[in-house]
Amino acid sequence: MKNLTLIIPTHGRVGKQITLAALPVKLQSEVILVASLAEEARTLATLYPKNTVMTARGTSSIAAKRHWIMQNVKGRMLFMMDDDIAFFERCPVVNREWDEDRKAYGVAKTAPAGTSLMKRLYPQDSRLLSLFQDLDKRVATHQPAMLGIAHRRHSDKKRESWELNARMMYAFGVDPVVYKKEKIRFDDVGLREDFHVVLSMLRRGHECHNYLELLNNEYGTFGAAGGCSNERSMDYSNAQCFALQKLHPQFVKVVDRQYSTTASRKEVVVAWKKAFESSKVQGTILRITRPKQRSGLVKR
Repeated sequence: MKNLTLIIPTHGRVGKQITLAALPVKLQSEVILVASLAEEARTLATLYPKNTVMTARGTSSIAAKRHWIMQNVKGRMLFMMDDDIAFFERCPVVNREWDEDRKAYGVAKTAPAGTSLMKRLYPQDSRLLSLFQDLDKRVATHQPAMLGIAHRRHSDKKRESWELNARMMYAFGVDPVVYKKEKIRFDDVGLREDFHVVLSMLRRGHECHNYLELLNNEYGTFGAAGGCSNERSMDYSNAQCFALQKLHPQFVKVVDRQYSTTASRKEVVVAWKKAFESSKVQGTILRITRPKQRSGLVKR
């Protein structure tokens, strides 16, 4: 990739790299694996000898690890993916039909038999590589501060291929130059750090672009083993909703949600577009002077 540096922060799943295995075959060796512990890093280096492996020393949370990555990995767009996601694509536009009553896409009546609104993509699929290349090109043509692969959930309610200034989760990139010059930190919160950084960018007037033709979907349920499950108790997760609201009170509302697989818990409703619009009132966007650098070089 010319503009994307692909990174997977991982913890507790060193022998089960679901995202790495789901990526296009051609891109798998480009991925930088970032472990929390030196022991995990040694195991990863043995299991995945073609990949660069780094240890985010001194970090004890996913938020701190993301900030470490922003400070220690070089690249035009640092694209971080959770270690347990799969990839999907929406069916071609000609096979979709907009339902005005539902305000959502459905499969067109003229679509071939067996057509589904979205389908899973596998490493050997040429379409998966092509869609990642679309992401890479978007960095050069539009220079967004953040770039994401949209989540599968509610993607049928989006008519466009690219959504500007909206939620990003599980698979997204951050421009390190903007991140550092705006003095943004993932670890200002313990959880929902992705929401915090997107909101921080939007409130400062920086565009964030989400690709809706390529979708991601996570495996498992709340608190599944590995990853940040050790830090994500229900009480802590609930508390971090209010921590996010405290940082962005005009744009974050904390609500109660009922789930079939877990007990009721706190979630957040975020006014993404309102956050971006607020930047136009506050003043001038910080001018960014971008240094020349080669993507993918890392500090050791």
